[in-house]
Amino acid sequence: MDVSVQKLKSVIIKSGLYFGLTVVAFNFITAYMGLSDEFSMTIIGFYYAVFFTTIFIIIPLSQYNFKRLNNGILSLSEAMKLGLGILLIGLLIIIFSQLIIWEFITDQGQFIISTENAIKDNIPPEMLTDEILEEAREDIKKQFSFRSITVRIMTNLFLISIYTLITGLALKNK
Repeated sequence: MDVSVQKLKSVIIKSGLYFGLTVVAFNFITAYMGLSDEFSMTIIGFYYAVFFTTIFIIIPLSQYNFKRLNNGILSLSEAMKLGLGILLIGLLIIIFSQLIIWEFITDQGQFIISTENAIKDNIPPEMLTDEILEEAREDIKKQFSFRSITVRIMTNLFLISIYTLITGLALKNK
């Protein structure tokens, strides 16, 4: 195996673990504080802020680190492999931790009730139907279905691939 490929794998695994474990730490802290039992747009906003801030910092740093380790050489394909590899490793860790939190820590009944209350607060009473509430309950119960997880991974891959392409173009060799 080429030394460059070994360096690439090493950087991907190390950076993917940093990314995944940072977001997992946030998830477990919020669960420990009891915030995973309530539907809150503030907590969701903080989650996305932690998620995207972490990935937006780790990807360019890992690309720069690999370029430094590889004698100043970084191709666009290596930059893309780095970014998407880091994302995939991190996402698998994050989704697994969220599944553990959902199944073993979160009071699912309380979460469903708080979600229903949030819907009732934000939808005018004349537009609120039982079908809307039932659909929300079903969506909550199916948030870790194979289809849901696949959609989350594919959406993140698409968004982060654009970002990785931009950072890769900025850091690649001329």
